[in-house]
Amino acid sequence: MLSVDPNTTEEVAVEKLPDEFSRDLLGTLQSGEVKSLPFFLEGRIHTSVDGYMPFRHEGHLYPVPGRPGHFRSASSRTRERD
Repeated sequence: MLSVDPNTTEEVAVEKLPDEFSRDLLGTLQSGEVKSLPFFLEGRIHTSVDGYMPFRHEGHLYPVPGRPGHFRSASSRTRERD
C-alpha cells in the first residue's frame, strides 16, 4: 500500500526486477536503439471519500539524460476499454 496525501504527486520505485524480455527492451531504450517505449498502466486507488477508483494511462518511456538506468514517462489517461 502507498499512502498519498491529497493534491500531491508521488514517485514510486519498484523493487522487483523486470523479466529478461523487459530488461532487453529497456536496454534498447538506454542504448539509443529506440527513442521511446510505449506502455499501458492500469490499476485502481482507494480513497476514504470515493472508495475504489480505477485508472488507465498509456504513454511512452524515455531515458533520463545523464542518469543511466533511469527512465521518465509521458502519459495520458485513456478511456475505459470494453
